[in-house]
Amino acid sequence: MLKTLIGIFFSVGLAVGSPVKLEYAPAPADNPLKGLVPYVGQGKGLFPHSMEFSYLPLSSVVVGEKEYDWSRLEKLLNDVASRGHQTVFRFYSEYPNGAPGVPQYLLDQGLIQHEWKQGAKTQLTPDYSNGNLRKCIIDFIAELGAHYDGDPRIGFITAGLLGKWGEWHNYPQNEWWADKELQAEVISAYEAAFKTTPILLRYPAGVADAHQVSNVDSKLGYHDDSFAWSTLSTGTDGKPWHFMPQMKRAGALDKWKRFPSVAKSARRPGGRCSMPAPPTHAFRIFPRAWSKRTLPG
Repeated sequence: MLKTLIGIFFSVGLAVGSPVKLEYAPAPADNPLKGLVPYVGQGKGLFPHSMEFSYLPLSSVVVGEKEYDWSRLEKLLNDVASRGHQTVFRFYSEYPNGAPGVPQYLLDQGLIQHEWKQGAKTQLTPDYSNGNLRKCIIDFIAELGAHYDGDPRIGFITAGLLGKWGEWHNYPQNEWWADKELQAEVISAYEAAFKTTPILLRYPAGVADAHQVSNVDSKLGYHDDSFAWSTLSTGTDGKPWHFMPQMKRAGALDKWKRFPSVAKSARRPGGRCSMPAPPTHAFRIFPRAWSKRTLPG
């Protein structure tokens, strides 16, 4: 009876009220930590989004041995937060044809960089066996966590720091890739430094992986850096470098239930997976306790 009376009350109210014309206003992106993610400042008018992505050279923060200048990262985080968004970022030590990533003090101490070309791109790969570089990277992760773990301006951090673009490989110059000992040290450093902000690795790997240290039992998630372009198995050979075959070999198919799994959609001009300019990072994660952090502002 009560439900019936309430229904009649609202019906009468609507009947006698005057229509109200609402002006159009774009709906806010109400899907935090999910969805399509453009590069910083390039998403206006493209699609609703709640995050923006950027690369940062390690040298932009590390200005000396255990000396850090966080102003560039702060500027980035505040800029993105001013639009009501969270930042996804990656630090790198090498970036083909990009800004130098190795801190200058390491070069002054004699760190060797291997110069090589792949197509028209010049690569500068640091000697990852260098003790000073290794210490610099581990110290940096600890300081980054001390300053920014749990910062609501940050959505995710991709592990970066090793390999070209911070993508954890130096293909085809695999002989210059970081050894598994350093990879394990980097993973452990992130696990120790970050208890709230999710960290993402490029490659899922089990104990039999030739180039990557086993990480399936780590507390880090994954990011597929060529989503749709090289994600699924596409033939009888399984395309072993594709993301899902790697997940299967590593025994990590269920890891998304505990840690985020995301993807970057690679723009391939003329290819099967061409994306409209500007290129975007497509992030898809699964809601867990860590995904309930509030947006800035």
